[in-house]
Amino acid sequence: MEGTNTIRSIPAQTLKRLPTYLSFLRSDVCADSPFVSAGKLAAALDRTEIQVRKDLAAVSTTGGRPKVGFAREALIRDIEDFLGLRNVDSAILAGVGGFGGALLGYNGFQNCGITIVAAFDDDPALAGSSLHGTHILGMDKLTSLCKRLHIHIGVLCVENALAQQTADKMIAGGVLAIWNFTDVTLQTPEGVAVRTENLTDSLTLLLHELLQRMRSEA
Repeated sequence: MEGTNTIRSIPAQTLKRLPTYLSFLRSDVCADSPFVSAGKLAAALDRTEIQVRKDLAAVSTTGGRPKVGFAREALIRDIEDFLGLRNVDSAILAGVGGFGGALLGYNGFQNCGITIVAAFDDDPALAGSSLHGTHILGMDKLTSLCKRLHIHIGVLCVENALAQQTADKMIAGGVLAIWNFTDVTLQTPEGVAVRTENLTDSLTLLLHELLQRMRSEA
């Protein structure tokens, strides 16, 4: 495939599979091999070889070599570039409760090209402290800091009752993407991306899958 820096449009399902490919390519399983075949990826990830080859062809700038496969490091760079992971971006987190505090200690953000530069909470006792190396400020500082540091990503972990007003503060500060861990459907202007992670929904689907498997084995 001919190299290009043009942003390409790919199917939504392909986009969802790219992080899984990237994780496998970065793993120790592939570490000793300069090349990786679509067949190896398909077998490891329980997918068809045709699907994997089509997915990778959509983002690879060099293409695969017959009987050899894709150059692993080049493929990693291509996927990272396509997903925007090679552009380190700053983010803020609002709501340093149990879950928000745990996210501050999550090391995976750096693999996504994100650095959380500050956290915010409405508890005065937390203002001026730090957690996992991240400084915590009062909510009244959120909008001004986002403006000053040109923050475009906000992680929302506040109580449901505070979700919309906190999101509004983020948006007023220039945030263009919100990772929402509340149960609230946020009202945002056009141009602001929101990704809501509903943990209850995910657990419900997992329990349903467990029930189906138990019934099939009965």
